[in-house]
Amino acid sequence: MADVDQIQLDLFPTRDVLAMPKGATIEDRFREFDAANPHVYEALVDLCRRVQARGRKRWSINAAFEVPRYRWTMQTIRREGEFKLNNNFRAYYARMIEAQEPELAGFFELRESAADGEG
Repeated sequence: MADVDQIQLDLFPTRDVLAMPKGATIEDRFREFDAANPHVYEALVDLCRRVQARGRKRWSINAAFEVPRYRWTMQTIRREGEFKLNNNFRAYYARMIEAQEPELAGFFELRESAADGEG
């Protein structure tokens, strides 16, 4: 289990998903980003499990997303290769977490999204 406080981003090179071929879908960009940055999924799952262990039955992927975004921004700001999280990936992460982590199924309130219809 990855602890978002302990992840050293220098160990995880990020790839420029904006350099993908013209016409790449948000899902294409998400899959590329996720493959290059598995620590993001691990950190989000860790946060959700911690919140759930404190008694929350449901939580927001938006709230979960902002914790690593802030911490990693503080680690990488003013350095070449600043780490960024794309808001468009939130719906994909929420669905992936619920699908792959049985104890977190139903943890997010999922609204209709393009993430439901692609792939």
